[in-house]
Amino acid sequence: MPTPTAFEQELLELANRARANPAGEFDELVLDAANRVGITRDVSMALAFFKVDMGVLRSQLNSYAPVAPLAWNGALAVAAEAHSALVIQFDTQSHRLPGEAGLLERIRAAGYSNIAAVAENVFAYARDPVYAHAGFYIDWGNSPTGIQQPAGHRDAILNRNYQEVGMGVLSENDPATRVGPYIVTQNFGARRDYVQQLVGVVFDDADGDRFYDAGEGLGGIGVTVAGSQGSYSTTTWASGGYQLALPAGTYTVTFAGGSLPGVHSQQITIGTENVKLDVNSGDLRLNPFDLRGGDRGDWLTAREIGHLIDGMAGVDMASFVGASERVVIDMNSGTVTSGSQTWTLRNIENVTGTIFGDMITGDAGDNLLRGMGDYDWFVGSGGNDTYDGGTGRDTVAYSSASAGVTANLLTGRGTLGQANGDSYVSIESLTGSSHADRLNGDHANNVLRGLAGDDFIFGNGGNDTIDGGAGRDYLSGGDGNDRITGGAGNDTIDGGRGWDTALYSGRVAEYEVRANADGSTSVLHSQGSRADAIDLLLNIEVLQFSDGRLFL
Repeated sequence: MPTPTAFEQELLELANRARANPAGEFDELVLDAANRVGITRDVSMALAFFKVDMGVLRSQLNSYAPVAPLAWNGALAVAAEAHSALVIQFDTQSHRLPGEAGLLERIRAAGYSNIAAVAENVFAYARDPVYAHAGFYIDWGNSPTGIQQPAGHRDAILNRNYQEVGMGVLSENDPATRVGPYIVTQNFGARRDYVQQLVGVVFDDADGDRFYDAGEGLGGIGVTVAGSQGSYSTTTWASGGYQLALPAGTYTVTFAGGSLPGVHSQQITIGTENVKLDVNSGDLRLNPFDLRGGDRGDWLTAREIGHLIDGMAGVDMASFVGASERVVIDMNSGTVTSGSQTWTLRNIENVTGTIFGDMITGDAGDNLLRGMGDYDWFVGSGGNDTYDGGTGRDTVAYSSASAGVTANLLTGRGTLGQANGDSYVSIESLTGSSHADRLNGDHANNVLRGLAGDDFIFGNGGNDTIDGGAGRDYLSGGDGNDRITGGAGNDTIDGGRGWDTALYSGRVAEYEVRANADGSTSVLHSQGSRADAIDLLLNIEVLQFSDGRLFL
């Protein structure tokens, strides 16, 4: 009986990835839902052509529950390949072609017995494994939502009753035919006498995406399974895949030999359903300075010599408390530098810095970012992040945000834009974006910067330093002795209670100061590049210029 080709093995891995996390497959296949951008150019074109409703798609995928992985079955593959050959012969995508028996009859004729249920997917216009899988799973088609109704191909992939699948993928590049370049038939089956199997793939992750791709499989690797129910062994196929039927129980699985650069052992427990166990050979090329977690949340403390820190599964923390210098952490790129040392982060959700004053940037996920001591600078990023500055005076900056943010140190929460969902612990300073922001300090001494845009900034308590930046800003010091800079634009500056100072970069002679009838003060910048800029001041006691002061 045939084993899977590399193309078919990748399709099997994609199907099993979807079965393990049906909802998560949306983000595996769609990069930008709003603009219908898929994982490949061809997938993007299909999403756009069929006008797939991404909200409906996500809602549908959220309704599926995870199911056990599929095993390969050679008899199902024989039936599938025979059908793909007929699709080419008749140049037609169909489940039943002229002179062909029905699905059940042809699967039985291929040697698949004790049948409880079968199903079939056919795609006669596939371009590569990802495109074929996306076509089946998204199930694009001509409907008001761009999704077939019902989504029968996807339902077959995610049906918990099916235990096995066989695939027949044939290439067809004859310019005289309409079908091709690949014809994919997937035959799913369930047997009444089925025995659960350990399934998986051994691969060398050449492109570093932590997932099997056609051509990465390692054949000829020995797989030994030992437990209270006995010992079993097999060898990986040329595609890298393997499987073993096992009685229910707990086993130690060992991979060794062939081109595997080491020995990998792992314990598994199998019940009445298939269990999947994969091996990435790159994980076995261990460096003595590498750190790896397990399948739960781990706390990994970096060694003095930089190398790989891989949290693996779970929500993991990488800590750099032992570093002898400040660290610059960029979770987007997965790099950490400190002096001459560099670490690489993989599968890390949270980080802890040093006592020296670090620069820490999160990624698009939900991060816990801890600064420890000194003056730390956190760069705002996607996700619902928690910024914990520790001791020292620490800043969260949203300077790269594409829209205005609302951040409040008094409540410890962000509620708008890139700050939405963020939390602040022991943070003393905020820097906004180049758009219209709303920043609130707390009762400590805060530094609040608006940058460009028409900002609203409130110092609340404490002796605050506030800088509105460019734009027409409203700046309020609140309680305490505050120092407030309006910056470019016509600003309103309210010092509030305390002894407050408005700061100007020019000389006294460049400004005209007027006392208004309502008790406010107007300051006109009458000379230089900012001529005609007028600020309205309330509750300000001192004007600070580059060459002197005026007391109001």
